[in-house]
Amino acid sequence: HVQPAPGARDHLPPRRPMPALPLSREGRAPERGARVEREQVALTLREEAGVARAGELVSFGVPFAQGELFDPAMIRVLDAASAELPSQAMASSFWPDGSLRWALVDLLTDTGAGADLDLAIEYGSAVSRAPVPDAIVLSEHQNGVVISTGPLQATVRADRMTLLEDVRVDGRPVASMPDGIMLIGEDGTAYRLANAKPDLRMEKRGPLATTVRLEAPYVSAGGAEYQRAIVRLTFIAGSASVQVAATHVDDWLETEFTDFRSLTMPIELASAAANAAFTETDAAVVVGPAARIMQKHDQLASVGGDEREGLRLSGAMSCTAADGSGVTVALTDFWREYPKALSATADGALVEILPSLQGDSFYEDLPDNLRYPFVEGCYRLKWGMAKTTRMVLSFHAPGEEADLAAAAAAVERPLVPVIAAERYAATGALGEIAPVREGRFAAWDNDVARRHDEHMKLKETEREYGFLNWGDWYGERGRNWGNNEYDLPHGLFMQF
Repeated sequence: HVQPAPGARDHLPPRRPMPALPLSREGRAPERGARVEREQVALTLREEAGVARAGELVSFGVPFAQGELFDPAMIRVLDAASAELPSQAMASSFWPDGSLRWALVDLLTDTGAGADLDLAIEYGSAVSRAPVPDAIVLSEHQNGVVISTGPLQATVRADRMTLLEDVRVDGRPVASMPDGIMLIGEDGTAYRLANAKPDLRMEKRGPLATTVRLEAPYVSAGGAEYQRAIVRLTFIAGSASVQVAATHVDDWLETEFTDFRSLTMPIELASAAANAAFTETDAAVVVGPAARIMQKHDQLASVGGDEREGLRLSGAMSCTAADGSGVTVALTDFWREYPKALSATADGALVEILPSLQGDSFYEDLPDNLRYPFVEGCYRLKWGMAKTTRMVLSFHAPGEEADLAAAAAAVERPLVPVIAAERYAATGALGEIAPVREGRFAAWDNDVARRHDEHMKLKETEREYGFLNWGDWYGERGRNWGNNEYDLPHGLFMQF
């Protein structure tokens, strides 16, 4: 752990405390039980990628009316045959009387390609959720915690933000992440999360899914701090996969704009890497220059150094060691949030969250409204900006085959949980809303659907992609990005 230079940040205003995520396994008044004995809410999981799923983690919110339920332990999930599925439930929001307004439910499920899976959420005083078999086990480590999901064991350190150390599958060493995430500054200085002591919190502690939250600045070998990161690691019972949400935060207040050259996350394999596979290659390739894919922008990508116009990469890679162990990496919205790259070297896999731009003219061919974050070979952010990159790391022991198509589908098109709008309206958890009714509001609903289709087509026409642009829209007053200042995401969510 490298200590920052004494007094280096004393002139900056004090950092505001970060409130904890209000997830509760017990609720505020569990002794009050429930007002109802047994009720069910229909739930449909939709598979829209055409890829079968096995043991996929699905998380969703369930609304409740005021005074209806006080104890999250009185919630369970049933399949079509009324058999209980492994699940966990936590209170995430409360009514003034202490009853649950929202519960966050996690479950594991299998489903066929393109299938709708009909389930039921059951709750009430007569309902008791069964324990999760082979639940996640946490044990104290001298410098952090050791997490075991069954097949996977990993150490999350509290003294250095290395993210994951001593990753094992079925007891065999597979990988480690000794640098955490590395930022290269404008002047070439390397800043690593591993040089910092993180704030470590158990943000969600459950038998089925547990999320560890880590936060720290990037720190150079000399102790200088430069911007910071918040990383959430979600572990899943019975799985050798870890969900990663890495948020880069520009909290540098010395200048209004901050430039840096790259942001990468190395994953070292326990033995030397031998080859890599991508969904865009017909066969595995030997590690080295050919074992790299990059999405330069929405209309140009490269595979092994070969540039291809019109190619949009899926963002999945399997990196395998000589003994057959390895890791599969899959990123959400890989091509939409360009630039992104995945590569393999003799050390292991490299997730290039923001890859090196390789020269000042790297993006000179883009129009101004897309080129603005790229300045003289650097990325430029304004103070206060933050960007989250989501991915899944799936570790495997020798003899296990990596399913790249399934890995890409799980992050790109996860199962969609659907609860009828009538439930939201009846509980009042979202305030007053009007569910779709035949013969009523048809003109509104049809118009919103039509305009949404036009909006998505316009994204393609206007090329509304890029690591700062995906999810936003261009054209406010004819020349600005909307910056989501006009509640478009909220409006679409409410309509959904």
